[in-house]
Amino acid sequence: FSLLYDTGAFSLQRTFSDSEHEFASCCLNNDGKFALIGCWDNHVYSYSITNACAIGKQIMHEDAISSISYVADASNQNSLYGTNMLLTGSYDGSAKLWSIQYNNLIHKQPVIDFDIHESAITKVNLRDDMKLAAIGSDKGKLVVWDIQTSKKIFTFHISRTKSSISSLIWLADDKLVCITKDGCLAHIDVSVSALSSAALGFSTIVSSLTLDCDVLCGSSLNQTKGHFFCGCGDGSIRMFSLDSPGIVERYRFPR
Repeated sequence: FSLLYDTGAFSLQRTFSDSEHEFASCCLNNDGKFALIGCWDNHVYSYSITNACAIGKQIMHEDAISSISYVADASNQNSLYGTNMLLTGSYDGSAKLWSIQYNNLIHKQPVIDFDIHESAITKVNLRDDMKLAAIGSDKGKLVVWDIQTSKKIFTFHISRTKSSISSLIWLADDKLVCITKDGCLAHIDVSVSALSSAALGFSTIVSSLTLDCDVLCGSSLNQTKGHFFCGCGDGSIRMFSLDSPGIVERYRFPR
């Protein structure tokens, strides 16, 4: 079951329920008129918010979809594909990159099939310029892929306890924040210079932090300034700034 709220009016605008299975992840396009919803029935549903109806669905994986990431090419100048892109991750251990037509229908075959099959994928995030994809597993393993070459450029285990990765947040200057469910937070530099230094034995970890709660999800507030937030298992939302160590604000909502 999916709910869409108008944050300006603080009111419920749409509800969507087209499957007997749980919805795992949802993305809106830039103008808020179109949504993509990843579901545990292995499908991604395309939904028109304007017309309040489903406009299509497609089987994307052999097991439940755990995470999706949508990037719109507003300028239509993406030199690689020239279209909007969708990155999907699944409990079948694979991640796939799909192109989306301008009628909001997904192409039948993926552009890239990241056939990992080591463990279940729990989180994916496609960078806004569509050049890098971050993929996290239920064993705490992070893999960053170069989209243009379809090759891995970075692999790292975030949590010593092998807790699942629950949040991947792209920031400016090739920085990435990775958070595991057990609260391990790593601020990672995946720039070309940092990865070259890593090959010589230097660390790409800019900073790290351990939270006192489980982390369920996260998102960027301001990529340039390094502001982001995460939703926690204790019912709170915590805001962070990479300019200041630790938590900037903490909000708790009534149950």
